Amino acid sequence: MGLFTKIKERFQKRGETVAESAKLKEWQDKLTNALNDWDLSKFDDLEYLYLGTHEVYPNINSTSGPATRNKANNVQNICYEFIESQVDSNIPQPAVTSKIDGYDEQAQMIEDSLKNDLMESDINEINDENERNTPVCGHSVILVDWDSDFKHPLYIGRQILRGLHPKQLVPQSNIWKAQEMDHLFILSSVTRAYCKRRYGVDVPDDGEEYPEINRLSGDGYSTGNEKDKVTEVVCWYRDKDGDVGRFVWANDTILEDTPKYFYRRPTVCIECGGAIDPDGICIQCGGTKFERKIAKTEKLAEDVMLPDGTTIPAGTEVPYFAPQRFPVVIRRNVPKNFTFGGQSDIEVIKDQADAIKKVVSSVEEKIIRGGAIVKALTGHNFTLTNELYQIVRGTAEQLQMLGIQSLSADIQAELSFAQEQYQSAKNTLGITNSFQGQPDNTAQSGRAKEIQVQQATGRLQSKVTNKYTAFKEMFEIMFEMKLAFCDEPRPYVRQKEDGTREYGQFNKYAFLVQDSSGEWYYNTDFIFTADAGAGLPKDKMFILDKAEKFLQTRAFETSPANLRFWSIVEQLHYPGAGEIKKQMQEEIEAAKNQPPPEQPQPQPQGPQIPPEIQQIIQQMLSLPPEQAQALFDGLAPDVQQVVAQTLEQMKQAEQAQMGGSPGAQM
Repeated sequence: MGLFTKIKERFQKRGETVAESAKLKEWQDKLTNALNDWDLSKFDDLEYLYLGTHEVYPNINSTSGPATRNKANNVQNICYEFIESQVDSNIPQPAVTSKIDGYDEQAQMIEDSLKNDLMESDINEINDENERNTPVCGHSVILVDWDSDFKHPLYIGRQILRGLHPKQLVPQSNIWKAQEMDHLFILSSVTRAYCKRRYGVDVPDDGEEYPEINRLSGDGYSTGNEKDKVTEVVCWYRDKDGDVGRFVWANDTILEDTPKYFYRRPTVCIECGGAIDPDGICIQCGGTKFERKIAKTEKLAEDVMLPDGTTIPAGTEVPYFAPQRFPVVIRRNVPKNFTFGGQSDIEVIKDQADAIKKVVSSVEEKIIRGGAIVKALTGHNFTLTNELYQIVRGTAEQLQMLGIQSLSADIQAELSFAQEQYQSAKNTLGITNSFQGQPDNTAQSGRAKEIQVQQATGRLQSKVTNKYTAFKEMFEIMFEMKLAFCDEPRPYVRQKEDGTREYGQFNKYAFLVQDSSGEWYYNTDFIFTADAGAGLPKDKMFILDKAEKFLQTRAFETSPANLRFWSIVEQLHYPGAGEIKKQMQEEIEAAKNQPPPEQPQPQPQGPQIPPEIQQIIQQMLSLPPEQAQALFDGLAPDVQQVVAQTLEQMKQAEQAQMGGSPGAQM
């Protein structure tokens, strides 16, 4: 019996055809080639340095020294310290803008529903892990998955996010971006029972094929091959049409083979192609034989009302949406040319970390070996014990000559060298004392310290940019998943600026657009960004401090200038800025519509009296009538005329103030 015949019989006993076995062998060979160019052990080395391994590297220039690694007695773990100082727990939020006029409502729908998906996911745990994985390993991985087994009374399926260790994703060789690859592999350590539940296939108990992808190799860690564990290998690939397929196996057992994975495969009757009811009977011909076939279109079960008021009647044939991307997101630490992933922080400071461990261990050894001796005269015999107080007997001369000599070594050079290596590592990564929250004597004022933190943050901005770029891609893939699989409306809730809640539904059919030829397609012309406003601190003390400063600068008073100011603050996503801006706009508009205030009526002015005439009149008014008349008669005729006119003007002014007129008083 030939070798080919033996192979054929072996696979046929397991229910596999020769073609299937050849396909499995083809993908297994591709995985082997990819693993040959993907050193999994390097991730273990980086993880051990982060965890504070005691191992130190041998002298690379030594020809006579040991070739194996030695161990340090004392570890000052600068790798852990610098990685932890960069951890950012902020979760970027989606911001969506339509590129087409009239689709702002759909953009808001995407944004709000994705925010709800994030809150329901494990993104906080995933981000916390990736905040370490990214700088340690150079990159981290998020898998955007769809759980089709999830059942809700109103809908089926849900979107889930999974964080993967960088060891679990094996890229195609010599292709540096995931979405540009022809294929990539995701390896997971699972149980045989999981394979039975998930795929309905019994996997032989042959052990894990790649146990190293789920653990660290070395002392104190499991070596793998636990009972009932296997390595699930998921291969995502592109076919000749550019569509995404999925091929899964464990050991030598095929678990799933789904070309054009994102295409819909409804169960239909073999006889007439009709739909099958839950009891397995065709609703058209009553047949009981059915199959799953790829379907590119569906017929609407009910009328669909688009946001612009257009109605798509039930029975209209519309396409299914099929994503064209691999459902993985790669977050890079720092770009590194001609490599998949990025540059690890541990890689660039491992020499300094190794030197510090060696020097600090040497210092510890000198200190431990150091001590003191007691000096005494020859012949003066006495015994020293560990008791706190001891009695030493001898002559006065002997006791006077007793002394202690310290044998401690000089360690200043080693400590200085260790400090230089520590500072060199900090400078390499761009981390300052202010950035770490440590005392910094070079920043004497609060503003100076703030500037130092900003400068340090600026040097690390590349890492922040890569984080938000990864989240942006994740939001795009999540949206495409919703278009592909959310057949029923999905509820969501959004928090308005005034603190109230607004409820809505994500309806994929709201994105249907008809082209000039009458064909329907799904509108994906939206700009996705990861909301950088999450970079602002959101703690209560920060918000209160800024609010007090706004109050002191009268920023809450309604004015066009303050309205422009709050427009800028809103773009920075300061809490409540949108509501303040809205109220200010309403107050300015209301002020425009109010009638102008009534101008006060001018008060009648009294007569302007020359000073000399005023003096004469005051004298006349202070005298009895007979004396006043005599004073008036003694005036010159021209003066009499002015005084008489002035008295008349004063009388008229007084009557006007009383609400009457000279004529009305007569």
